[in-house]
Amino acid sequence: MNWLEISESEILAIANSIMDNLMQASTDIDHERHVRDFTEQLKAIVTKENLAAQRKEYQAKLGNFSEREFVAVYRKETDAAVFWKQKYTKPKST
Repeated sequence: MNWLEISESEILAIANSIMDNLMQASTDIDHERHVRDFTEQLKAIVTKENLAAQRKEYQAKLGNFSEREFVAVYRKETDAAVFWKQKYTKPKST
C-alpha cells in the first residue's frame, strides 16, 4: 500500500479499526486478538504476561481506555503514523 497516495480518511479507517481492536483486546486481556496486527518482532515483545502486566499497571493508575482524540497523520515514503490523545476513565490526579 502506498501511504502517500491514499487519503487521510482512508488511513484513519484502517488505523481506527486496528486501535479499536487493540484497546478492547487490552481491556479484555485477550492477547491473541491484541497482537493480531503485530509483526512477528513485536509479537515476541508483547507476550501474554507482558500484556497482563501492562494492563494491570495502567488500569490501577489511569482506569480503562475511554475516548481518543485524533491529532494527526504523519506520512513518510513507506509508511504513515497516526497520533491520538488517549483518554482514560479515572480523573487525573493533581
